[in-house]
Amino acid sequence: MLRILLKVNGVGPRLALTILSSMTPDEFVRALIHQDTESLVRLPGVGKKTAERLMIEMRDKISDWEKNISPELKITENKNDARHQVIQDTISALIALGFKRDVASRTVSKLENGILTSEEMIRLSLREIVT
Repeated sequence: MLRILLKVNGVGPRLALTILSSMTPDEFVRALIHQDTESLVRLPGVGKKTAERLMIEMRDKISDWEKNISPELKITENKNDARHQVIQDTISALIALGFKRDVASRTVSKLENGILTSEEMIRLSLREIVT
């Protein structure tokens, strides 16, 4: 994975090592497959443009890796996709209501417990922000 990362324009040895030390290769591949730029942007040294460049340039290079993703990650992936969608829906709703992305993300991450629906998350997030 390190060699593949080093071939991406704008990714040097330091950034490649930072990426691989911040998340496992399987998590990194899953973020690329699901076009999850927010996970990549959270990594130190990775901005929005770099995250997008990683997704574009690594799309074809990770096809072999994708076949070898561990079975445990594949099982939890479906559960995580549903939770991820609830979180993204909540953040999008808060942004549409006029709140800044960082405020919305911070608030949602505080309230995330894995069992709330989007509507409940939005309601609780609004209470948290307003108070």
